[in-house]
Amino acid sequence: MYFTHEGRDIYSKASGNGEHSVKFTIVGAPLEEAPDTAETPEESDRLIIEMPMDGFTPEKLDNLKKMVGSKAALIKTALGTDDLAIISTGETLRFPWFSGGLDGDTVSAYTQFITALCKTAKEKKRVTAKVQDEFENPRFTMRVWLIGLGMVGDDYKLARKLLLQNLTGNAAWRHGAPEKKATSDLADGADAGEEDPAAIAAPAEGETALATDTGADVDEEAGADHE
Repeated sequence: MYFTHEGRDIYSKASGNGEHSVKFTIVGAPLEEAPDTAETPEESDRLIIEMPMDGFTPEKLDNLKKMVGSKAALIKTALGTDDLAIISTGETLRFPWFSGGLDGDTVSAYTQFITALCKTAKEKKRVTAKVQDEFENPRFTMRVWLIGLGMVGDDYKLARKLLLQNLTGNAAWRHGAPEKKATSDLADGADAGEEDPAAIAAPAEGETALATDTGADVDEEAGADHE
């Protein structure tokens, strides 16, 4: 559902249990009510996704912050942002991570990501993920992480594509696609060391689970090695 409130454009989508809504807001004051302090273009053209605070104890909020912090370098590159602030309003958590002017499908896809992130943070008893600034294969690491968040199958296909497209590496193979083996080598089982994209084990970081993608779209998402 779409509506305006005090000059702001708001998209509202009911949550699964029907009790709360996930709100998408393009931030910007109405023309007739200009703010006292002029906003920069970056501040006035952002998509903010809000989630209810329900279920977020101090411990669960700490889980969320650790999960985001551990993958901050990947998320920033994926979204093209320098800031991953999580703002508490008392009743909601706000994620002003996204650029404005996005189409409805993209907004929905990013909302799936935030929803999965929050859901996982609330389900985990304790997160001990370490912050990483560099990744050997960013695309592979991000894809495994997204699958660990439960973003599996066709329903999350666009979300995975959006979050992988700006990253380098190969999403299907941890160390890059293997070179083609000679027939004789294959007969000798030389491909035994290859990794199966359908059964990728997530890094041992506490917040991820065994990453098994049943979406069968890894080749489309991964493509060739992405530089």
